[in-house]
Amino acid sequence: MIKSISANTRKPDLTFYKSGRIDISASVSKALALKKGDVIDIASDGIEYYLYVKYRAGSVIGRHYGHCFPSHPGKTQSNNMRAHSVALTDAILRIHHADVVSLPVGSPADIPALGGVALPIIIRNRL
Repeated sequence: MIKSISANTRKPDLTFYKSGRIDISASVSKALALKKGDVIDIASDGIEYYLYVKYRAGSVIGRHYGHCFPSHPGKTQSNNMRAHSVALTDAILRIHHADVVSLPVGSPADIPALGGVALPIIIRNRL
């Protein structure tokens, strides 16, 4: 019997590390129109978790957790972003009891309570 070596070929959209680092894929960055200096946050209604932009770079005053910046600053075409927030990563890592979790996101949804576009994080589908 022949079996596939790689059970899952889907690339993760978000990766959360115990150190507080959050890696954001280019597709998520484009869907949320992330720019350097934007601040991200995660909201939950008790069932689903949503990634959204809490503050845009132009309206940010002071220092914030979840501040986004390019993960490859030397490259001019890279849309991959990175943010740091121990509070956000701890909340996600507690669900999975792990030090690193890679997750996919769903289709963008317009949620007025969060200020516009948000991406549902598929918490149960760990990659």
